[in-house]
Amino acid sequence: MKPTCLFLLFIAMVSRGYSQVIDYKHLSPDTKDIAVQAFSKVGPETKKWFAEASKQHPAGVFNESWAKNKLKERFSQDELDKVGNLFLLMMAYQRKLNG
Repeated sequence: MKPTCLFLLFIAMVSRGYSQVIDYKHLSPDTKDIAVQAFSKVGPETKKWFAEASKQHPAGVFNESWAKNKLKERFSQDELDKVGNLFLLMMAYQRKLNG
């Protein structure tokens, strides 16, 4: 019994270590709230850039590859390594607002 409990504890700890996958095509209310909070923290110039960049997004569903390339034009690789997923979420949310 003891090895089984330890194994289940190990599985629970490992599963918590993986990051949550965000579906950028169908944003949940929680992810929308995160995007709104992130937008409240950036300056007006950055907000304007996100609005303009999201208007340039190709038609159809949200394209993560396109968005990542667009973000590389504006932000350094170090910034993208730290908060790139948040920027992707902000881009997806802004595109949804524009749509």
